[in-house]
Amino acid sequence: MFIVLAISILAVGIGYWKISEYIHSASLRDKVQDAASEMSGMEVRIAPWQLKGLTVQTEAVEVKELDSDVGVALTDVSAWISTDLALRETWDVRGMRIGDVDATIDLTRPFVVPRSNLEPTGPWWMHFLPKEAKLHDLKIDNLDLTGISSVGEVRLAQVRVDLAAAGSGYLVNLEGGACHLPLFRLPLVRIKDAELQSLGNEELVIHGLNLEVFDHASVAAHGDIVKSPHGGWELDLRSQIDGVMLGELLEEDWAQRLQGAVRGTVNFQSDSDAASAHGVFDVREAMVTALPILDTVAKYTGMPEFRRLKVDSLTGNYSYQNGIWSLTELSGTSLGVLEVAGSLTWSDSELNGVLELGVHPRVLKRIPGAEGGVFQLGKGGFAWTTVNLSGSPQKIREDLTERLKAAAIGEVIDTVVNARPVRDTLGEATKVTKPALEETRKVIRDTRVLPGLLEKDSLGVGSRLLHDLLGGESEQAAERSLGE
Repeated sequence: MFIVLAISILAVGIGYWKISEYIHSASLRDKVQDAASEMSGMEVRIAPWQLKGLTVQTEAVEVKELDSDVGVALTDVSAWISTDLALRETWDVRGMRIGDVDATIDLTRPFVVPRSNLEPTGPWWMHFLPKEAKLHDLKIDNLDLTGISSVGEVRLAQVRVDLAAAGSGYLVNLEGGACHLPLFRLPLVRIKDAELQSLGNEELVIHGLNLEVFDHASVAAHGDIVKSPHGGWELDLRSQIDGVMLGELLEEDWAQRLQGAVRGTVNFQSDSDAASAHGVFDVREAMVTALPILDTVAKYTGMPEFRRLKVDSLTGNYSYQNGIWSLTELSGTSLGVLEVAGSLTWSDSELNGVLELGVHPRVLKRIPGAEGGVFQLGKGGFAWTTVNLSGSPQKIREDLTERLKAAAIGEVIDTVVNARPVRDTLGEATKVTKPALEETRKVIRDTRVLPGLLEKDSLGVGSRLLHDLLGGESEQAAERSLGE
């Protein structure tokens, strides 16, 4: 009896030793690598592992697509693995811990779920082991992830990950690290925290994503990533921003022209073919400088404050698609003397827009012919005109300047033509024909006429408008006459 017992113990010991030897062997590792490669369609390499009780440890696991940058590398991997010895349906993987994950994925291609339930090969007893595995929880100390999309790379760096099974999917919490999205001109931003949930293999819900950008502004987002019926993934991200400065979002040239703090919404959609964005914005404490339309107003009103204009409020809607930006329902006010409304579209090489410009009537008193000729009294007691914009973001053209000049010319000519010295000179040639205009210019150049004309110029524009109308020599003549 004791001999039978001893032989039984020895047999169990030898069996355990053989099983342990096989589990730790390169032969089993090769079989696991081959099976994993067949399941994933990628090349899988696993460093030698150690089995301590039910804990498996290995220094490295690498999964890589041939002839591509797509793949994942894991270091310092450990997990506690068990199964129900009676049912033997599933390996339960718990307490999985990974030191570093460096992954690159292609978001433009269809997602393929690895095949499972492969028939095991090896010793006879392996046929009695589970063919599937379930991950219950996972911690990653450092995640570096690059996602290749149609609009650029999405990157996560040095992010801590805590994952736990929930229903048919997982709850994922992210903390720390940095993130870069191909949105506008955002640099790498810090991740405060994020909560995600996977729903099977079809959808990833972003319950909350809180970021800090430019070291002082915040972005709070939510949305989802769903599997596209045409392959790849579709991203729908809805976010709110607060505290971003205009200069941090714009090209250098425009950053010098527009200043202020922005808050608003960003709704971003992306699939394997294209990306788009839209939302609303509200600019506070804004300052606008070096815009041609404002320079024109400053020049002809004699009010230099228009060259550097403080904007009380500037709101509107924006959208982006296929390289084209659009601003609609623009509305801005400044100092109680100027209002603007309208729309604007631009790309890298072209700009078009229509703005309704309103100014306080007292501003127009210094511009001959502006009130009535260019601006019309309207809403809010302001004088309004339509300004057409064209050109490019680098060189904006507007039609207000030429219309103001034309109105000023008409006003000056009417004044001159109706002045007695001119009537005596021109007789009945009072129609604004080309010959009459030339004769009028000659009369205006006459220093004997200028003093009386300027004296009647209650609008106060004087030689500045005459310089635009007649050329530099008339301004000199006007200054000489006024000096006399």
